[in-house]
Amino acid sequence: MKRNIIKEQYDIIFAIILRNMAKNYSAFKFGTIWVVLEPLFFILLFVILFGLRGRGEFGFIEPPLFVLAAFLPFKHFFNNTMKECQKTLKTSKSFNDFNQIGLFDHFLASLVNVIVTGILSWLLISMLLFWTVDLNPIPKDILPTVLYILSLAVFGLAFGMIICLVQESAKEVELFANMLSLPLLLLSAVFFPMTSIPEPFRSYLAWNPLVHPMELIRESWFDHYVSPVASPYYWSYSTLVLLALALMVYRLKHKSVR
Repeated sequence: MKRNIIKEQYDIIFAIILRNMAKNYSAFKFGTIWVVLEPLFFILLFVILFGLRGRGEFGFIEPPLFVLAAFLPFKHFFNNTMKECQKTLKTSKSFNDFNQIGLFDHFLASLVNVIVTGILSWLLISMLLFWTVDLNPIPKDILPTVLYILSLAVFGLAFGMIICLVQESAKEVELFANMLSLPLLLLSAVFFPMTSIPEPFRSYLAWNPLVHPMELIRESWFDHYVSPVASPYYWSYSTLVLLALALMVYRLKHKSVR
């Protein structure tokens, strides 16, 4: 009896996810705890620098929650997804002899892997903040917040796919992508709200698509924050265009790079 195609695809992706998780975290002595430690380090750093309670620099948002609502979504859901997809060709070589496993299966597995570990990390950090410093980490509007965070992962997927497929033809692309990570972190409103940036620099920064999900997450997370630049339409359009470009590049190059 012929197997259901959807069930077979699910089994393939699930197997790749388990294999990637084992490979990624077995190299560290404390395994997946590093996913939690990095955001906690930045939360502690912000508390030391700015105190525990809200200040004007952050739009009167408590610094720990500011980091939770900005650094974790950007670093984990966007940056980690991009990096996981970027190295897909290297990690998928052992599966090249299996015709039923395509390169896109590895991209999807990387996306799901990052999303699952990110959600677990967010839940654990939220509980720690609630129990230790009595901060309420629950977003004002949960559904929009989750959708904006997940859209960051989709943007990272598209970005990582393009880098992964193009770098086989031009090795400089990988170097450029690695150099781009830090400037994107500093220029995407991760460590500052756009309300603290004066014009005309605010308008210049708003051309960066990644500024918009950061601001949209803050708007949907916190009652009193209103972004001067956030545009769900600009962010949606940018994500769809990049995803369409990634799928076009995949269609053109996926057979030649296997």
